[in-house]
Amino acid sequence: MNIIFVPIDNRPCTMIFPTQLAEIGGYKIKIPPEIFLGIFKKRGDSTKILNWLYENTKKEDILLLSLDMLIYGGLVASRNMNNSTLECEENARKLEEFLKTKPASKIIIFSSIMRTLPTFTNEKILLQAEKIKKNIKKLYPIPSLSESEFSSVLKEISKDSEMGEFFGEYILCRKRNFDINLKACEWRKNNLIDRLLIGLDDVVCIGPNTLEAEKIKVLMKDDEKTTVCNGTDELAMLAESLIIKDEFSLNPTFAIHYSSEEGSFKNTIYESKPIKDVVVEYINASGCKIVKENADIDLFCKVHPNGQKETEVQHLEKNEKDEIFVNKILEFIKKGKNIAVADVKYANGADIHFTKTLIKKVNPSLLMSYAAWNTSGNTLGTTISHAVIRYIAKKINRSNDRTHVRFMFERLLDDFIYQSIIRTKMKLKCLVSGISSLGMKENEEEKISHSINKEMKKYADKIAKIGFKKQAPKFIKAELPWSRLFEVFIKTK
Repeated sequence: MNIIFVPIDNRPCTMIFPTQLAEIGGYKIKIPPEIFLGIFKKRGDSTKILNWLYENTKKEDILLLSLDMLIYGGLVASRNMNNSTLECEENARKLEEFLKTKPASKIIIFSSIMRTLPTFTNEKILLQAEKIKKNIKKLYPIPSLSESEFSSVLKEISKDSEMGEFFGEYILCRKRNFDINLKACEWRKNNLIDRLLIGLDDVVCIGPNTLEAEKIKVLMKDDEKTTVCNGTDELAMLAESLIIKDEFSLNPTFAIHYSSEEGSFKNTIYESKPIKDVVVEYINASGCKIVKENADIDLFCKVHPNGQKETEVQHLEKNEKDEIFVNKILEFIKKGKNIAVADVKYANGADIHFTKTLIKKVNPSLLMSYAAWNTSGNTLGTTISHAVIRYIAKKINRSNDRTHVRFMFERLLDDFIYQSIIRTKMKLKCLVSGISSLGMKENEEEKISHSINKEMKKYADKIAKIGFKKQAPKFIKAELPWSRLFEVFIKTK
């Protein structure tokens, strides 16, 4: 069976990760030509992608479609008004016509709820963030303002010419996107689509995004095929775990093990809720259940005993005694248990000492899954989806073991080596060289990419030798897909 997949953009986490997980599950996957998807601030071509869908979809296929790409041209494009409301409404009308033809065996749509803050494409916007946060709270308090109160507050904010210009576009953009999400809910209610996943894009700054999510939850409360949860980049992977669960009617259970029970009650940085609650949310979103013992999958969560911090600060902290937690993982593996590992001690990277200890004692390819990137939601969404897909695929004897090993190798090179070690070095290199890490020029990117590859090759050889031994894939190169340091594309074979 084929999955026809339209990603939210062309970043590795949103395009490559779901492609690899589909292959692990035994699916063939087809994606529109990458040139149609745009890149970073250049939006994708919604019309060309829809035409491509008409030409390439067969009745037996499963469609996994990003609403953000098909309506706005991608996630970054969804946060601005470069697309007029009329243009987006027309894209939605054309997509609805396509859906009414019932072109595939199953159709899943995933969409984002616009985050509170804009895309940080330069240092100026980054510096404006605190001012934006302050004014957002005035406009969107709990309980909500009346229309007259909203207008009065907006008028006051608009006295600041910079904020007035921003908020005028911002409010139009929010209304446009919310109306499009309501349209998707209507499609689900009318059974034009089989599943709908709506994720809150970055909830570090709580405001209208959470209010919109609550409205959608109330609207769709009786529909078990609609999921509303935190996160965006991991939605396609969660959708794929639901696809394979639905196809084979298998519902794996999870048991949760924390490195620190006390730490599991501490709030995460970007979800602003206890890690225990984030874990429950993502297991529920995958359609699975939590049990205390005899689970199909045991999820080991590395957490900070004093609350999650950014990955850079770990260089200033004392190492914990990780051997006990790693030994427990090893003990479970020896008993034949299926083990998934989510490292959420730090945001935006792995716990260096823990991961070193883990790969010294455990062959990573024996794990069902591992992740440690970006937010806790990104990490858990990846870890849980991979584990569910791997578990079911093994159960039905169609798992792609080679792709699984490659994905595990790449997760360690990306989440552990790049995010926690190399990126910190490259940020300093950019600072010293006067290069913006949020948006590099071509010659600057070439210089930084050369340094990244030199460092990555050295670490890749070590990881392969220590962790994977004879099973190790071969590292080819690392690329910066969006001319910034935030993410990296690891190529292996």
